[in-house]
Amino acid sequence: MYNDEEKDREQLLREIRALQEKVEELERLDIEHKISTEAMLEHEKLCRLLVELSPVGICMQSRDGKYFYINPIGARFYGKKAAEIITKSPMELFPQDEAEEILKAIFRVFRENKIVQIEYSVPFKKGFRCLLTTFAPITNAAGNVISTLSIIFDLTERKKLEEVLQAAQAKAQNIIEQNPDAMVILDEEGNILFLNPAAEYMFARRKETLLGSSFGFPLVTAEAAQINIVCKSGEAGTGEMRIAAIEWSGKPAYLASIRDITEVKRMEALKAEIDERARLDQLKDEFVSTVSHELRTPLTTIKEFASIISDEIPGKLTKDQREYVGIIKGNIDRLARLINDILDISKIEAGKVQLNRAMTDIRNLVQGVIFTLKPQADEKHIELKAMFQKDIAEAYLDCDRMTQIFTNLIGNAIKFTPEKGKITVEIKDAAKEIECSVADTGIGIAPENLDKVFSKFQQFGRTAGPGAKGTGLGLTITKELIEKHSGSIWVESKLGKGTKFTFTLPKYFAQTLFKEYVTQRLDQAEQKGFHVSLMVISLAELKKINQEVTPKQIEIALGDIEDILTSSLRPQEGDFAFKSLGEVYVLLVDCSKENALRVEGRLGHVLEEYLDRKKLTGKINLSFSAATYPDDAQSTEELIEKAKGGSFNE
Repeated sequence: MYNDEEKDREQLLREIRALQEKVEELERLDIEHKISTEAMLEHEKLCRLLVELSPVGICMQSRDGKYFYINPIGARFYGKKAAEIITKSPMELFPQDEAEEILKAIFRVFRENKIVQIEYSVPFKKGFRCLLTTFAPITNAAGNVISTLSIIFDLTERKKLEEVLQAAQAKAQNIIEQNPDAMVILDEEGNILFLNPAAEYMFARRKETLLGSSFGFPLVTAEAAQINIVCKSGEAGTGEMRIAAIEWSGKPAYLASIRDITEVKRMEALKAEIDERARLDQLKDEFVSTVSHELRTPLTTIKEFASIISDEIPGKLTKDQREYVGIIKGNIDRLARLINDILDISKIEAGKVQLNRAMTDIRNLVQGVIFTLKPQADEKHIELKAMFQKDIAEAYLDCDRMTQIFTNLIGNAIKFTPEKGKITVEIKDAAKEIECSVADTGIGIAPENLDKVFSKFQQFGRTAGPGAKGTGLGLTITKELIEKHSGSIWVESKLGKGTKFTFTLPKYFAQTLFKEYVTQRLDQAEQKGFHVSLMVISLAELKKINQEVTPKQIEIALGDIEDILTSSLRPQEGDFAFKSLGEVYVLLVDCSKENALRVEGRLGHVLEEYLDRKKLTGKINLSFSAATYPDDAQSTEELIEKAKGGSFNE
């Protein structure tokens, strides 16, 4: 029993000693912590003192650009007190241009997490103070930018000195005479003995300051060297210098001749830039091709299989599964739109979009687009209606591209119009153009963003909520396509009230359309290397005809001739017959002068049979004349002029 109690006491003593050691260790750590904390506070106090007494301006800005700290010298640079700056944005402190420049730099630091440096001027007393500010990112443990630290230097005096120096240099350059080559004589040590006015100009120094001074370039006679010079324009340039050993005043010397080769260098740089742009264009084309083939094809496959699953062909779907498949299909459509928009904008910028235009009833086209988009409008209970003015002229347009234009505009209106809103599509007929508009009662666009509506990747605050987002390219593509139709587009909007997009399409008359058609065929002929012939069939001895045939009979005859010629031509090749003011024009595509002569004989025989059948032989006499591209003419106007006055029989 005694031994057990002794062991317990010993065990208890050991535990007490262990506890005492832990208490002592904790007391030691607490003392060290207090010492460390006091050191840190002293260090922080010292740092703050250094910042406050710094000879340069130091300030800090938050993400919205507002100042939350600035030291006294920084406030003095801005001509204000620190209290007047804290919590203020640059827009509240400086002129707009300078404020925007400062904000742009701050936002760039937050966006790119890197140092940005700018120069700007701020009003100070009766003048301006020129400042150089370096904006540096301050990041948290995760590496995210949480604020900016700005170091401000006053460059005012330096700028004044620079202006004085620039003025002196300009004065020196004004007295330098022009000369194609600079000639400089040097002694064996490289000191300047003589120089002509061109050398003064190229080195931007007076003769008096150069004489006796060191030339500063190696005196190597073996080959030409390139040096920096001042060009005639006053800009920095490149000179080609050659050194030759000579005698000067009976002593060994060197002659340095310098020729301005700046333009040669610029041409070389321009050629390199053109080559680089060609390479980048090729890469861009390859990228577009990759997008077209490598993305579209698998995307189509994914969509097909998603549709198969959605149609429950493999088996029944639960409610959640049907929702998931719907999300998949929606995002596939969104990706397809993005790919199509990127391809379209790439083609437009590369000038590869060709319009296949024809006279079209734009009302039917709009009704088709509305029919397609109406289910989307119905989902939001939006009233989607069209208003057409009576007797609207047909428009000369590319149906596919115009459908794309209206789909973009009406689709945007649906996207940004809330439940139970209203969208109106209106077509008006003006004197020289057709006016189209799409108006909605949606959320509108802020006034400051209206000028940017048609810029690429711009969406502003017109968010559609949780639904699909756009690519920011739709309106850019729309504007480009409308301008390719020789039209124009503009936007009117009030925030919270709605938006109205309006565009115009020019009216085309028959003669204009015919000329445009001829121009298109000539462009094809130039690209593919074939001939185009234009034949003009007109009425001969018109005064005599008017005595024997009425104007109505003449008009009917010309219409019949147009129909006969059209049925005798090759429309699939692009041949075309057109009646205008007592004449019928016949365009023959991929037809040389010799072949056109044979066509003239065949058509002449067909028309003689018609006149005989109508008992108009001897009353109406037809005259044939023609011209061929590129043999007789190089442009549409020249071809028409030559065809009206020329003949294959000449």
